[in-house]
Amino acid sequence: EEETAVIQPTPQADTLELVCYRHPNRSTSLRCYTCGKPICSQCAIKTPVGYRCPDCIREAEDVFFNARPLDYLIAPLVSLPLSLLAGFLLLQVGGSFFFILLIFFIGGAVGSFIGRLAKAAVGRRRGRYLPHVVSATVILGGMVAAAPALIGLLLGNFSGIMGLLMPGIYVFIASSAAFYQMK
Repeated sequence: EEETAVIQPTPQADTLELVCYRHPNRSTSLRCYTCGKPICSQCAIKTPVGYRCPDCIREAEDVFFNARPLDYLIAPLVSLPLSLLAGFLLLQVGGSFFFILLIFFIGGAVGSFIGRLAKAAVGRRRGRYLPHVVSATVILGGMVAAAPALIGLLLGNFSGIMGLLMPGIYVFIASSAAFYQMK
């Protein structure tokens, strides 16, 4: 008699549960389209070809940035003196209600001017963090103008709060405009 081999089904082995490479406590079934790493729904970035992980997206974006390390020194050296000058002029001109309204237009123009000069100084190269650096120097320049009101506020003189209004509006608008010009 021939013996027929009966193939017994093997018990299903537990499938390996995938976890997100950035969040090890989250199980997932998604993988990055480019590198194949497991990613959770929070990390997944939808692209036309599928979901990609933040690392692959960052790597793809790096080709757009060509700034040199020295550019991160040149940009503040150009923008800080200009923003300090603008902050000083802001303090000298005054604080009438009309000027507060005018600051909305002046702040944008000054911020754009500072951003354009800084961009020209770095050879129109783009850096991932150059807009942040220039924006921070514009904020610093405006806050130097507001230093007397800030010191008075820290010493308990709450009447100086209105003295922070004009520099605050200026800093917000000018830093936003400079950031946009550096993008």
